[in-house]
Amino acid sequence: MKTLTRVGYVRMSTAALLLVAGVAASVSAAMDVTTGQGSQVAAWSSVIRPHTLDLRTGVIDTRLEVNLLGADQPFSVDRYYVLQLDGPLDADRQARLEAAGVKLGQYLPHFSYVTKLEHSTAAALRGLGFVTWVGTIKAPWKIDPELGIRPITDADRLSDREAGYSRVSVVLHEGASAIDALGEIEAMGGVVRDLQVLDQDTYIEAVIPTASVSRLAGIDSVMFIEEAAEITLRNDSNRWIAQSNISAQTPVWNAGITGLGQVVGVIDGPPRESHCAFDDAVAMGPTHRKIIAMRGSAGSDSHGTHVAATVAGDNAPYDVYTTHDGLAFRAKLSCTNLSVITSANLETNLNAAHTDGARVHTNSWGDDGTTAYTTHCRQIDNHSYLKEDSLVLFAVTNQSSLRTPENAKNCLGVGASNDTPNQASKCSGGNGPTNDGRMKPEAFLPGCNTTSANSATTCGVTGMTGTSMASPAVAGAAALVRQYYTDGYYPTGAAVSGNAFLPTGALVRATLLNSCVDMTGIAGYPSNGEGWGRVLLDNALYFTGDTSKILAYDVGNANGFTTGQSQVYTFNVNSSSVPLKVTLVWTEPPAAVNANPAYINNLDLRVTAPGSVLYLGNVFTSGQSSTGGSADFRNNVEMVLRNSPTVGEYSVTVNAAFVNSANKQGYALVVTGDVSTCIAPSIGGHPASQTVDAWDPVLFNVSATGTSLQYQWKFNGDDIDGAVSSSYTIPSVSLSEAGNYTVVVTGACGQQTSNTAVLTVVCIADFDGSGFVDIEDYSAFILMFEEGDESADVDGSGFVDLEDFNYFVQKFELGC
Repeated sequence: MKTLTRVGYVRMSTAALLLVAGVAASVSAAMDVTTGQGSQVAAWSSVIRPHTLDLRTGVIDTRLEVNLLGADQPFSVDRYYVLQLDGPLDADRQARLEAAGVKLGQYLPHFSYVTKLEHSTAAALRGLGFVTWVGTIKAPWKIDPELGIRPITDADRLSDREAGYSRVSVVLHEGASAIDALGEIEAMGGVVRDLQVLDQDTYIEAVIPTASVSRLAGIDSVMFIEEAAEITLRNDSNRWIAQSNISAQTPVWNAGITGLGQVVGVIDGPPRESHCAFDDAVAMGPTHRKIIAMRGSAGSDSHGTHVAATVAGDNAPYDVYTTHDGLAFRAKLSCTNLSVITSANLETNLNAAHTDGARVHTNSWGDDGTTAYTTHCRQIDNHSYLKEDSLVLFAVTNQSSLRTPENAKNCLGVGASNDTPNQASKCSGGNGPTNDGRMKPEAFLPGCNTTSANSATTCGVTGMTGTSMASPAVAGAAALVRQYYTDGYYPTGAAVSGNAFLPTGALVRATLLNSCVDMTGIAGYPSNGEGWGRVLLDNALYFTGDTSKILAYDVGNANGFTTGQSQVYTFNVNSSSVPLKVTLVWTEPPAAVNANPAYINNLDLRVTAPGSVLYLGNVFTSGQSSTGGSADFRNNVEMVLRNSPTVGEYSVTVNAAFVNSANKQGYALVVTGDVSTCIAPSIGGHPASQTVDAWDPVLFNVSATGTSLQYQWKFNGDDIDGAVSSSYTIPSVSLSEAGNYTVVVTGACGQQTSNTAVLTVVCIADFDGSGFVDIEDYSAFILMFEEGDESADVDGSGFVDLEDFNYFVQKFELGC
């Protein structure tokens, strides 16, 4: 199939400029940043600089700034302040701050928060002991250093720049009124292009005189001002490459998972509704068979038609696969015309698609003019954090290095692999890392000469190339993963309605990334060239009869961690022939737009193998996890992979090293391999041999781990009636009960027998060893007792005293 290559600008509106780039960008050498002692796993402490604010505008040393902790004046009702702590937030500190009248706002690195303090005093904050600095936010800290100088190509924006104007995105502090900012924009002769108020967040897109930016930054309610985004646009073998990587084999579809019940949000050019991949007798809307919403004008865009059909196109006969159908061909689409997107309203449109039922969102566009964590990044992260069941995907740039907003923390950044037979090599996608060192891109599927719907026809197809084609393919795969959980395939491998649940976006993302395989055509694994590799769903999704199983744990933020908390999971690896992969993902709270780094919370993945061998998340050597290294503090995806794992019991610990957000941090954990949660019995502490005197009590104990344990004690090989606990007691032992004792520990998946404990019973009353207890024994004891001989120390106290006499008399009366 001939590749359709289009390079050029298409006017969509004055709000956006669309560049359709069909040629793969040159690829710089992949850099493996997750191996050994590499920079990706450098110790957290090595980048913490006490008394600093790490911002996009620079590093602020708060020791050189005015510290209002020493002031006696009350805090202003109208001002926003930054409050800095001496270390991470925890539940106790948060409670004490709240008691002191502090409500924490946006986090700034490191250990700092934007807040209003009218209900607190400097004395109260000083009394806490862990607040080190309180200061105001200066206007220069609020201005994007790239403003007015970053590359742009739109003719209108170039004309504005020549005339001394800039198109900007203005972010207000959480909960702030827009009145002052809007008034200042009007007063300086600016024009407001868009205003979006979302819960506590307010975004303004405006054209203002560049020379007046500092005036706008001087308004206290303004958090940050940046150059507004300039938007750039960034299928047949995908169906089996994504599912099995074996030609024509589609095990996920075969199991009945085809996208039914799923809605995917698509922000792109409008798809041609009359194309047979989408067409219906009814108008686009809730009852349409494919396109249940169309925000912005409808139309027939070549890029948008190709993308939408790659996700969920379905040609007649409907609901069964026909050639060129999308990967989730029974899913529906909630579409937004890219021309309506501004720097202020991306979250608004993601929320609208969510209202339509979309829980997976694909975007084959971006802003190639910057690498910063921008307003769009914050909106993606905020949508994902507040709508925990959402997963947002972005095609990464086709340029050589990563751009934005694919660098958002909660965004799944997608690159393009080549098509069969070269799917193990890269077609297109910018290399990471992000500005703050996080690994991107994360996942790949073919995007080179991808065949999908042709908007110039009513039922034809065409080929296009670029990451734009890969993102909708991965979105289709994500819809299939989500259906796996919503239809109750987990954990049995078959659809059971009683097992159905609504997964978080973190769990869908964790499952997708767990399925990925190394693209051997790219050096290093994992790396900033390929992330975690190419999606291969059959590696993660378990169906009845498969050798590889899946364990999935989904913990929402409401049930998540505060600093210092952890959770341990145990499982068995039953075979070394199937790789073991453990994936941890959490959905981060949004960063302040001026924060650099953008990461806020830090969970650590620790996998302990048999023999107490410890593997840390993202510490890799030669394509698999290795021991040593340091915990990863940057990424909200962590992985442990052992290609030939040791058989036996494993434990996984998810540890909250830092939770700097005011709310708890949830997570998703996925384990795949020949694994089971049924832990075979393992005896850690065996019963001990003992020597006791007749009629003394005897206690045997065993300690064991395993699933659903039961116990059976044995005497000389025979079951002891009623002895079915982890301990066995003989209240008063007789000579006849001397012998060999064992315990059989039986669990849900096996049993183990303890070592033999030998019980020796002696008869102290037979003092002369004649085999009989009689007056001769009494006389012999009295003789030794009167002489103070050590043999008369019958109670073993180390002294011959009245206690020995009483003890002997007691035993003598009992006999043996």
